[in-house]
Amino acid sequence: MSKSLPALIIFFLISSLGSSQIKNDLTFESSIGEAFEKYSVLRSNDPNEYVLGIVYFDATAGMSFRYLGNLNAQDDDTLQFEGIPNGMMIMRIESNWNKSHILSDDDVAVLKLEEDFVTSLSGLLKNYNPEKKDLKYKYDLGFAFNHSGDGNAALPYLMEVHAEDPLYERLPFEIAFAYNASGQYDKALKFIDSSDVIVTEDILLLKELNFAYANSDQIDKSIKLYDELKSKDFEKELKAEIAFNIAGHYFRSLNRDEFLKWKKETNTYNNTQLDGILDQLEAQLKIEIEKSTTGEN
Repeated sequence: MSKSLPALIIFFLISSLGSSQIKNDLTFESSIGEAFEKYSVLRSNDPNEYVLGIVYFDATAGMSFRYLGNLNAQDDDTLQFEGIPNGMMIMRIESNWNKSHILSDDDVAVLKLEEDFVTSLSGLLKNYNPEKKDLKYKYDLGFAFNHSGDGNAALPYLMEVHAEDPLYERLPFEIAFAYNASGQYDKALKFIDSSDVIVTEDILLLKELNFAYANSDQIDKSIKLYDELKSKDFEKELKAEIAFNIAGHYFRSLNRDEFLKWKKETNTYNNTQLDGILDQLEAQLKIEIEKSTTGEN
């Protein structure tokens, strides 16, 4: 199975799926939000085999993938669909969704997916897509998109919740996280500034504030925030992440001296994961600086 689906098999349903063929013209460009509630194809560890299924949201299990079978590459540039002989699997999507291919309506028709009760998308949605979606459902769906790597898909659901209850659970953090994850740093800063949350009392929101500063060229504010928090009773992990984000800014701007300064500062917190990343960035920074001085692309 695809490495992108760390998963828990939930249940099986009996089915007698046949096989059909479609053209092998797969393009893996769709995010999890774009693939949501559609027939989607994922790469597997075998370059000649692809995984076919449906991405959907289960209010109990979270973001899920209904695995329907495989598409196997043939010599005539087609893909043959082989359904699971004895049933179907449902798996939990935890994180790190890789780009997928969305089947066209024509391919769905050729594979006769809507004609089988197990493979039918419309049948699935009747069971897992309630007509009345309450705040918890919308929040949980936004959360699931966020932590599957698609902040853009998360935002519409989170903002719907925000319109009704601005302080719902961890909503301010999730919205700021979604903006940052989708590269909308100015919007993240604007949202945090307008939030009713006392930012200095919210560690997770502080992380997002610093991340937005460091990635929107407001590095002075990021450094000031770090200086303010360094002597306070916050977790070492928070301080390490803030220092790491500042180092990341100087990596992107090819400022080796400042990068090394903030790499050293991050190292003081003995965060093995961040220290390892910084070692890799230091090596890459040397290469990037050499390219910039020689005019290489």
